[in-house]
Amino acid sequence: MLNRIVVMTLAFVTVLFSSAYASNASSADRAQALRAIQTTLSLSAEQLSAVEITDIYRSQHNGVLHVYFRQQLNGISIVNAPGNLNIDRNGQLINSYSRLLPDLSARRPLRTPLVAADQAVSILAADRQLPPAQSLQFLDRSN
Repeated sequence: MLNRIVVMTLAFVTVLFSSAYASNASSADRAQALRAIQTTLSLSAEQLSAVEITDIYRSQHNGVLHVYFRQQLNGISIVNAPGNLNIDRNGQLINSYSRLLPDLSARRPLRTPLVAADQAVSILAADRQLPPAQSLQFLDRSN
């Protein structure tokens, strides 16, 4: 019982502090981060538009701006395409890391599904060892 209370308390404190840190970045910090990402990685405006900032906060003890981001294609996050950079309080880049994929626009996937929606659900259910769906009802067939 005590272990459960400790774990729940730690989880609560983690969420509390992470949301407090995540919310301390201003819109100016966000703009500075986007400029730094574009400059550091030599991204075009189109490439930069495919970058989503996933977390940004400024450390209170030293003023360093920590930025975490990932690459997207058509609004969908690309697996294993993260990055981060750290900027000191004077606006100088401390370090950066990126696994963004180059020339992503040239590698655009097919926009036409390879399997029908009901087949996709059946494949997923089988993969997850779930019982097969008896019948599916489509709510929206647009897009």
